[in-house]
Amino acid sequence: NLNGRKPQPALEIRIVDDITPGSRTVYAPFTGWLDAFGWGAGASGSCGGTACGNSAAAGYLRQRVTRGQAITYTVGTRGAGASATNPGNAGTATSLTIGARVCTSNGGAVSTISAVAAAATASGWDYNRTGGLGALVGGADGTSGEGGGVSGNDLGGGAPGFSDLPLALRGGDGGLGSTGVPVPGAEPGAGGGANTNGTAVSGAGGPGKVLLIFERALL
Repeated sequence: NLNGRKPQPALEIRIVDDITPGSRTVYAPFTGWLDAFGWGAGASGSCGGTACGNSAAAGYLRQRVTRGQAITYTVGTRGAGASATNPGNAGTATSLTIGARVCTSNGGAVSTISAVAAAATASGWDYNRTGGLGALVGGADGTSGEGGGVSGNDLGGGAPGFSDLPLALRGGDGGLGSTGVPVPGAEPGAGGGANTNGTAVSGAGGPGKVLLIFERALL
């Protein structure tokens, strides 16, 4: 080998990918690096109104970990679809704790029948991404969080993502609002569609999510 370049070491990677609501603790399988992502859960759309659900916020960190180190996290619960002329239901926060470091991605806030709540925020991560806003069906378009999933005309808020980073993960797409069968927000963290006629259930929010990627070089 005369090209002068050093060969790159092989990598060992372990992944935890969790969308089940609730709290759990995992332990670093080896000493190395952790890439951690967390999306809160999205809000559902209104029923008998025009407000689609907001997406949740999201966050990302990269941190050294040692073998056996505890990582505790909580996956947020998505907002259930609303019925019988009610506003949507809020999604709850996803959080992650490593030692003294606490990271939170808030869930999509509940809106009124015809007005969208403020955007969800995140804190404590290396990158904190604000959530997207749901559309008002027949009115203002929905928005997407930074680097995130699709929103726009008559759609729930698009969940933020990390398409601008080397690990280019995107948030979920907002669900479509309609007078028939609204669409739930996609995983992770997107807002659900509104049901404008109030005679059936609105679209639920997208599930929260925690993604942990443990990595070490095999020398």
